Amino acid sequence: MVVCVCVSEQANSVVDATLLVNRYRHHLRRLRAEAQLPLDTPLNQLPGELRMRALAQVNLLKAKTGADVMAMLLSSERVYSDILDWLWFGEPEQVRTAG
Repeated sequence: MVVCVCVSEQANSVVDATLLVNRYRHHLRRLRAEAQLPLDTPLNQLPGELRMRALAQVNLLKAKTGADVMAMLLSSERVYSDILDWLWFGEPEQVRTAG
């Protein structure tokens, strides 16, 4: 399993990857029990829907305030470059033309 952890210097928050993995495993065990699947079933043999439900319950990026949201957006290089592209060049589907 690969866990991507985003660190925002502006928010001064670091998410412990071990904690995230433990939370994922906890939710996966609970969902396995609900589905009455054996606990020794290998991860790659579990239904994808079950794995996604467990992953969806782990808060990888959680913003509690508007400042947290802005810190995440401003620390994202992708968001920054997309905003600059839109400001400099616009996008044909977003720019109205007279016609």
